[in-house]
Amino acid sequence: MAKVSLKAGTTSYIAQVFIQDSSSTTGAGLTGLLFNTASLTAYFHRDTDTTATAMTLVTMTVGTFTSLGFKEIDATNMPGWYQLCPPNTALASGAKSCAIHLKGATNMAPLALEIELTAVDNQDAVRGGMTALPNAAAGANGGLPLGDASGRVDLGKILGTAAATPATAGVLDVNVKNMNNVAATSITTINANQGTTQPINFTGTAGSALAKSDMVDIAGAAVSTTAAQIGVNAVNIGGTAQTGRDIGASVLLSAGTGTGQLDFTSGVVKANLAQILGTALTETAGLLAGGFKKFFNVASPTLTCLGVDQTGDNYARLGAPAGASVSADVAAVKTDTGNLVTRITSTLFSGITSLAQWLGMLAGKQVGNTTARTEIRATGAGSGTFDETTDSAEAIKDNMGVAGAGLTALGDSRIANLDATVSSRVAAANITLTGGQVSVDSGSKTGLRLSATGVGDILTTALTESYAADGAAPTLSQAVFQIQQFLQERAISSTTMTVKRLDGSTTAMTFTLDSASSPTTITRAS
Repeated sequence: MAKVSLKAGTTSYIAQVFIQDSSSTTGAGLTGLLFNTASLTAYFHRDTDTTATAMTLVTMTVGTFTSLGFKEIDATNMPGWYQLCPPNTALASGAKSCAIHLKGATNMAPLALEIELTAVDNQDAVRGGMTALPNAAAGANGGLPLGDASGRVDLGKILGTAAATPATAGVLDVNVKNMNNVAATSITTINANQGTTQPINFTGTAGSALAKSDMVDIAGAAVSTTAAQIGVNAVNIGGTAQTGRDIGASVLLSAGTGTGQLDFTSGVVKANLAQILGTALTETAGLLAGGFKKFFNVASPTLTCLGVDQTGDNYARLGAPAGASVSADVAAVKTDTGNLVTRITSTLFSGITSLAQWLGMLAGKQVGNTTARTEIRATGAGSGTFDETTDSAEAIKDNMGVAGAGLTALGDSRIANLDATVSSRVAAANITLTGGQVSVDSGSKTGLRLSATGVGDILTTALTESYAADGAAPTLSQAVFQIQQFLQERAISSTTMTVKRLDGSTTAMTFTLDSASSPTTITRAS
């Protein structure tokens, strides 16, 4: 197996490979292979890959890189030798080796090629591909320094500046720019100087040496010249600015009413309350003090902190009974109110400017509002000729009994005519009145017979509760119960309306609304 060592990441690499003729007993090379020779296959595998990758070979020009190129070099002079161009991805960084395998053609011995992928470049004659080393020849500009037989190095530059020829061989002449972060131009004498150009006055020697100095400034302020004393004005103590008060064994305060002074007598500080939480008090003089006195100067107060506390169950509150809360009750009221509003359709009062004026005109015969009268007539009431003075409820009541309008003014002849007409209709329907009872007979069938007490029994006898099925025609009794319970025992949940029986719990009927918020139609469901 052939092995090659290349730097990882090498590109445009042309491998020179030898393919043997498997039918030859002398190990001769196989000639005549092309990139598309029948059954010829090529694969590569990097040591970090999980599977081999197929290479679809293409033709190439010998000596010129073409990715996946495969070409015989010289069948006559170099039989069996070929050039193969693996793809750049096969040699990319991230792996330490790449195996290449070609096989399958007639009389072809398999070609196995392993390429070691290294971090160094054996084709780099200067630094072997190691970037930590200078990329220049030793001794050249930018290259490694050269030493003599004893390992000594000639120093040509210091920080990029050529070193001057020393006055004494082997001893560098150095110009110092700074010493202890002080510019060299400010240092006149190294001996007995520290940090500035001013000398330090020493007394004594060795371990007894002392430095004497005159303190001229403190924090930039001139020091008092009083003999053997330093007068200091403290600007800050503990980081807090001072305003010139005396500081001794304890803080001494002097009474006064000026700025920065406290007004006190015998240790009791007197104060005028001018602000509360930054808000100035503007009340009339004496009222605030009087209020404090009234509120607190009570021997046995009934108002206590506990008395002010309105939480807990000791006091009636919104949110009772136990388990409820103010927020929950308010939310429930909000929800119910919202539901009620959504069920009032936008067209409910359409065309009505004032409901009060409408009701007044429909009920009373006094002359009403012109706008309301026009709106009532627009609905078709009275064929568009409604007049409250004659068509209102009050006007109709008053007109009962008036000649020409009331029932009592029909006259004897009309009453007689009405009696004859009723008798004729009753006889035609086989209805007879005998002994206070009404009998209805159609042919041989006996009809309805009322008791001697008449209609009164019907109106005072309790009906048997019953409801017609959905889609079935009801009896009179069933219709009465359905109407009654629909008006007084119903509940709505989303789009379902449930009507209860007389017991208030058993379902009698259910209806479906077309909307949970703004219903316009209702349909019986059961």
